[in-house]
Amino acid sequence: LNERIACMPNTPTLYVLRGELFLERNEQHQAEADFKAALDLATAFDPTTGWGLLAQVMQDRAIAGLRKLNNNL
Repeated sequence: LNERIACMPNTPTLYVLRGELFLERNEQHQAEADFKAALDLATAFDPTTGWGLLAQVMQDRAIAGLRKLNNNL
């Protein structure tokens, strides 16, 4: 994921996936940073590009990850 993010830094899906991995490994600061990055990127997506549904799914997963983090604190 790190390599993919380096190649495609504006892809929210990659940040969500890495954030979920960080969350599983209890690396909360890294997970939070990735979920926030994913949320920022997904909200900035232009719905006319045809990626609107995927962007919404990534927003939902990023928000779910942040909620899990808040429940663990």
